[in-house]
Amino acid sequence: MGDRTLFEILEDLKSGGMPSYNELYYGLLADSALRVHLVGLYKKDKHRDAWKAEAQKVVHRALNTPPKDWLGSNLPGNPDYEKWRGIAKGIAKKIGLIDKEVPDAKR
Repeated sequence: MGDRTLFEILEDLKSGGMPSYNELYYGLLADSALRVHLVGLYKKDKHRDAWKAEAQKVVHRALNTPPKDWLGSNLPGNPDYEKWRGIAKGIAKKIGLIDKEVPDAKR
């Protein structure tokens, strides 16, 4: 079995299958990144038609690409990823989106 797309992983899961640990790991990271990306697109261009067209392209690419490939270097352990994650967590805590700090996983 080669690298499955996010769509294939989700379909397997929804039909009662059990994707591998790595598929679930990267799939969940891709899902989280996709949601953040879509919110960013919406905030950038609230014109419904333009946002909808771009969002459809982004979702299509995400669903039809293996999650690890779609994420590229946007992965835990990458210094740039960790830097931006830290900034985002700080902002979320400051504006009250999160109540407490969740410790990072031990690697």
